[in-house]
Amino acid sequence: KAMTFPGDLNIGGLLRIANSAHVITVNGTLTLANTGTIDNAGTLNVGAFTDQGGTIIGNPPVVIGLAPAGLVSFKAIKMEEGIRLLAEGGAVREVLLIWQSPTAAGFQIEMSHDLRDWRPVWVSTRPSG
Repeated sequence: KAMTFPGDLNIGGLLRIANSAHVITVNGTLTLANTGTIDNAGTLNVGAFTDQGGTIIGNPPVVIGLAPAGLVSFKAIKMEEGIRLLAEGGAVREVLLIWQSPTAAGFQIEMSHDLRDWRPVWVSTRPSG
């Protein structure tokens, strides 16, 4: 059996994996506090591991590396009538993308008219803080 925690996990008490067939994955950082104990007969995969002096009984966590920083989630995608004008004089439809991401992450926005050919677009971004 397998179970995955999508984020970080802090252990200040007892984490017990009693069955050797169980595989637990923590995609973020597993922090073992000095008051914590990991009693592990199975497999415990972690993105990163911080041991603050806790106790490990059995198999230690296996560090598999953190996932690369990237897009966390879109908050909104809105089509809006733009007030800008193209050089030819036509109104432009604008798309407003609102997303949540790690601080200082870089992104490249691309557009396509046919979903086959894509080209980068210059966009302005600002943190919402």
